[in-house]
Amino acid sequence: MHFSDKFKPVERPMDRPFRLIISDVFKGLGSGFSVVGRVSSGSVQAGDKVLVQPAGDLAVVKGTTYLWWVTSIHHR
Repeated sequence: MHFSDKFKPVERPMDRPFRLIISDVFKGLGSGFSVVGRVSSGSVQAGDKVLVQPAGDLAVVKGTTYLWWVTSIHHR
């Protein structure tokens, strides 16, 4: 058994609005960008509209990637 198999997933409130604590933003060569961070509540999937604060911009989620140490959201 690998030591990471012993980790238990962090419980977060799924019934609350989606909140992502952003740790980095990557600008793509074309239009759009990727946001990397930790999900603190809720969930999101491709096609969802999200409000980016504090700018107040509306974005559409192009896709998501989940790794045990990072969550990435791609916007275009």
